[in-house]
Amino acid sequence: MKSSANCSRKDGTAYADNVEVIVVLDGVVVRSIIISISPQGCQSDNIQFRFEYDTSHTVLIKASSTSQDGISLSIDATLPRYFLEEVASLYITPNDIAVRNALNEILREYSLVPFKWMVIRDWVSNNIRYVSDESAHGSGEYWQLPRETLQRGRL
Repeated sequence: MKSSANCSRKDGTAYADNVEVIVVLDGVVVRSIIISISPQGCQSDNIQFRFEYDTSHTVLIKASSTSQDGISLSIDATLPRYFLEEVASLYITPNDIAVRNALNEILREYSLVPFKWMVIRDWVSNNIRYVSDESAHGSGEYWQLPRETLQRGRL
């Protein structure tokens, strides 16, 4: 996630010296700076966060000098667990390290088989069992990531 704030003007007429700005991500301070803002002045900055799929986070931004102001932002990166065409491609994760490691291990184990797709098909057939979404998750439809299928051993 990349976030940048538009600069809103300071309403005061006094110089705000030694303003401490703290950015907290999930309870951990990720940036702390001291700035000064002139009368009717403003300050802006950029910060980037990288989140894994299917997670939620809280970002808190606090500014304090003689008064204390703050804003809290919740970031919900959870995936819908039912079909939505606009997010369906997010469930195809060939570059996920867990998927990549599993594939490399499977192919190493059966290196003498001439076609990789046969190795993968046979491994899935022998190691992943089908369980209905209703039985596994208590819902009529539940999409899971390839990583989850490998961890749970069921589709």
